[in-house]
Order: sequence, then structure tokens, then C-alpha cells
Amino acid sequence: MGRSGRGVLLVKRVGFRGCVALFSVGIAVFSYGIRERIRGRRIETIIQTGPEKEALRSDYLAELIGCYSGASSPRFTLKNVRESLMRSHVMETVRLAWAGKEALTIDYSVRKPYLYLAEYRNAVCDRKGYPFPLFPFRKRERLPSVYAGLTSLRWGRPPQSYSRIRQFLEYLEKETDFFSMAVVDMTRADHPSPGRREITVEIPYERGTVFLRLTPVGYREELVRYRRLSLPEGDMVVDLRLKDTALIKAIDSVKHRTL
Repeated sequence: MGRSGRGVLLVKRVGFRGCVALFSVGIAVFSYGIRERIRGRRIETIIQTGPEKEALRSDYLAELIGCYSGASSPRFTLKNVRESLMRSHVMETVRLAWAGKEALTIDYSVRKPYLYLAEYRNAVCDRKGYPFPLFPFRKRERLPSVYAGLTSLRWGRPPQSYSRIRQFLEYLEKETDFFSMAVVDMTRADHPSPGRREITVEIPYERGTVFLRLTPVGYREELVRYRRLSLPEGDMVVDLRLKDTALIKAIDSVKHRTL
């Protein structure tokens, strides 16, 4: 075989060995990735990102995950971490990515309170109706308080009556100037007796407090009539349930009222 033939053979041999080497490296990297996914990684550093800067404390996130520093720290997969974080009822969305050998990026958003559930202390709902505890995650805000007639409450599960509540509050939010300070009582909205079905709204003003009595089906037209009224000072009940009528009754004390 001539020199050119030996050169071709050498190239072929080197090319084949190079392919084998590259294939072996690829298999090793792939196997390492599989092992990392199965075994997980230790978490020494948590990096927070999201629409709100540090909406939750990093030590709270670490507590949810169950990670701590040290050689004996357990290993975590991204699936494990996500499941642990989503157990927090204040968490809305979570996206995860490794940012190094033992650093985890958590891109998340938390639920924003839309209303207070008046029957319970420290209970709020977001706009979708998911209940979650306000403290210690959020500061108190000016939001409507709603008596929903709840006999029990489960975090993360919207109340059965929430669809009606949201529809009413969204109308107040869009069409009135007292949305954030209203106290709404929906407990009699589905009363067995049609004549006793009502929604009551407590509206505090500097000159007094107004208690509106509205029907569950006609409140839009009734609130239009209310905004046309010229009311005196003091605390009063304004009953708008009769068509084209406003029954106004002064009350001596907000604390001793009978609606």
C-alpha cells in the first residue's frame, strides 16, 4: 500500500476513534444529567425572581422546600421543589431552574388579596376566589369585607358562592366610588323566602354610615337610584328593594342597629 493509502487509512482510524470518543463523552454527559434528575441536587443558594421583589422571605421558601446548608443537606429534584412550594396557599405560580451546581432560581408570583372574608380572622380571597391567610405574607389594605355565609373554610378552595360575590364586587369596583370601604353581607342572597332575599352594603362616610338594602337580581338599577339621592347627615338605612322607591330610615347608633 502506498503512502497515500496509509494516510487515508490513518485518517479513517483517527476519525472513527474520535467519533467513539465523542459518543462516549455524550453518553457520559447524558447519564450524568439523568442521574442529576433522579438524585437531585443540594440547594445552598436560593435566587428569587418575579413580578414583586422578594414577595416572600428566602428563609420561608427554604423552609417550604426543606433545605438547609451543610454536607448532610438532602438532594432535591425540580419536581420535588415545585410540589413543596405549591403547598403554600399564598403561592400562585412557580417556575424553577438550576443556576449552578447548588443554586436554585425560583421565579414565582403570590396571590393578591381582593376581599376580606369577614366571618374569619386573617382570611382573604384573591380575585379568582382562592382563600389564603393575609398575615404574615401581606399588610392590611383597604379592601371590601364580605360576609359570605360560610360555615367552613378550606385554604386554596373557592367558596361555593364566590361566583355571585365576584360578580357583585366587580360591579361595585367599576361603577361606584366606595368599593374599597364597603362591607357586604351576602348571607341572605339565597334565602328560601323570596321576600327576604337581599344584599346589604355598609358604606362608611365622614358624615355617617349608610346601610343599603338591595335585591340580588336588581342591584344594578337600585345602585343607580342610590347615587341620585341627596341624603342627610347621620347613620341611616336606605332600602331600595321596591321599584322606583327609596325608603330611608335614620338610626341612632351603628352599634345598635336593626336592619
